[in-house]
Amino acid sequence: MNDVDVKEIEKTILMLEGFKTRYHTRQEANDAVLKLKEIWEKMIFDAGRTDVAVRIVNHVNTPMRSLILTFNGIEKKEEFVIIGGHADSTVGWNANQTFAPGADDNASGIATITEVLRVLLKNNFKPQRTTEIMAYAAEEIGLVGSKEIAQKYASENKNVIGYVQFDMTNYKGSTKDVILMTDAYCDANLNSFLMQLMDEYNKTGLHQFTYDTSKCGYGCSDHASWSENGYAATLPFESKMGEDNPNIHTTGDTYAFMGSTSMHAAKFTKLGIEYIVEAAKTSTLGTNGIDENWSKIYVSNKILNYQLNFKSPISIKIIDATGRMTKTINTENSNGSVNLSNLSTGFYVARFQDENGNSVSHKFVLK
Repeated sequence: MNDVDVKEIEKTILMLEGFKTRYHTRQEANDAVLKLKEIWEKMIFDAGRTDVAVRIVNHVNTPMRSLILTFNGIEKKEEFVIIGGHADSTVGWNANQTFAPGADDNASGIATITEVLRVLLKNNFKPQRTTEIMAYAAEEIGLVGSKEIAQKYASENKNVIGYVQFDMTNYKGSTKDVILMTDAYCDANLNSFLMQLMDEYNKTGLHQFTYDTSKCGYGCSDHASWSENGYAATLPFESKMGEDNPNIHTTGDTYAFMGSTSMHAAKFTKLGIEYIVEAAKTSTLGTNGIDENWSKIYVSNKILNYQLNFKSPISIKIIDATGRMTKTINTENSNGSVNLSNLSTGFYVARFQDENGNSVSHKFVLK
């Protein structure tokens, strides 16, 4: 997370704002998408990666295109972890769309996921699960791009573990920083997982920020497209509803109005990195000198198997996405297994700790 750069976020916001409009029927919208594709592909090339690719998606109900970037999974290619945001802009219905800067709505979200990508590539991210980053067409006229994509994924029975939408991330209108929406379109377990990540990585220190909840009141962004197709999805938002940027959908939605700083969006970038890294992997997290590469922890057929380099008695705690302790086991064995058949589907964390305070954790999904 030390690699997150507010200047890089700023660069993307200003680039998109510079098109003057990204209304879905305007040529500038597709020009912006093609420019974004060029930027993403240059990042991939500069990182020397041949296992990451970007593709254009054409749509039925809009001339604007969407982008999908894919990191191929190493072990579980058939499982998908996805983040996204919409690339179009508007200044409202029946208005002249020649100047719709959309700096916050939603150049900020696209800048957020672009910076997530840059940091992942810089750190040679190679996920166990297939990981995708999406920039959608025509959200502003009814979630058009994301709806067509989510419907296609559902029709192909693609197994999307979770989807997180970044739509408006750079206007801090509330006391707390990241606001998780809790409407029917937002999955409670996925929200709890994001809260757990923020408790783990952002409670104190250099990367500290706060979170709260709010309600949108309707399917207010592209996460609703995924939810409607049966997938776990959610929306971390810049402010509580009603305290968000007052200039959205106007010619005043500019970077200058947000103070010409991307500090707020950087918090969402860090959350996006945390989400992808933790949800897309099956490897372990080591602390306090434990050799995580030596440890082997995996789940198969609802059995948690572990081989650890602990030499003292260990405790095993299984924690669900709400933070509730579902199992606690004390054992002398550093190699063994735990039956998870009584647990429901969802995100979990297995935490192993010895009597000296050394610990290792493993995040997994039960299906």
